[in-house]
Amino acid sequence: MAVKMNSDRKQTEFGHLLTADNRSPFSKYRELVVGGGFGALLRYELLTMLATPMPGALGYGLRKVTYPWMMGAVGRGAVFGRNMAIRNPSKIFVGSRVVIDDNVVLDAKGIGTGRIEIGDEVVISRNNILSCKGGTIKVGNHTNIAQNCLIHSEECVRIGSEVIIAAYTYIVGGGNHDYSRLDIPIIRQPNLSRGGIMVEDNVWIGARVTILDGVTVHSGAVVGAGAVVTEDVPENCVMAGIPAKVVARRS
Repeated sequence: MAVKMNSDRKQTEFGHLLTADNRSPFSKYRELVVGGGFGALLRYELLTMLATPMPGALGYGLRKVTYPWMMGAVGRGAVFGRNMAIRNPSKIFVGSRVVIDDNVVLDAKGIGTGRIEIGDEVVISRNNILSCKGGTIKVGNHTNIAQNCLIHSEECVRIGSEVIIAAYTYIVGGGNHDYSRLDIPIIRQPNLSRGGIMVEDNVWIGARVTILDGVTVHSGAVVGAGAVVTEDVPENCVMAGIPAKVVARRS
């Protein structure tokens, strides 16, 4: 969904990053996908080649031992599934007793301070994508993210503690294109941010919900399945529909 904004809105860092200079594709890959120097590149390539596809208990054990070597930090008892895509691992921080299932993408690429932080005892089910384009993603303790969700950040997306996110949910902090000019294609116009997304503690987000940039979902709220959230969700309220509106209040 396109949202028209003033041209003086902040342009996100990543929109022009790949074409900002004449560095080689190899240099851009090392900086954006791997991070660090040549030693970090060798470690990344070796560990992902050996540990990522390994099946069974041997694979879980191998990833438990090797992934902390390339990530920013990993707490005790963290479990990593098969075929994960890990980009810029030094910017990824995982808490204790976290469970990350198969085929999850943790993408912290970018040259700024953006990072992915996952709290303690979080469950991230299979096929989820947590993707930064210069932004930050923070997930609080005891949160459960069901399968096939997308959390995208170009500035900041914060998910609180004890949050339930059902399957096929899109939380899109960014991705708004300016389309005010007619003389150039929309794809070449600035990629704009409205400040990111905040989901506070103790929230239940139903299946196939879309939460757009600039929204805060306040504590105790419930978002009904299939809703498209374009404005803030009040505390202890239930919102549903397209666009989402308050349909009930939790007494």
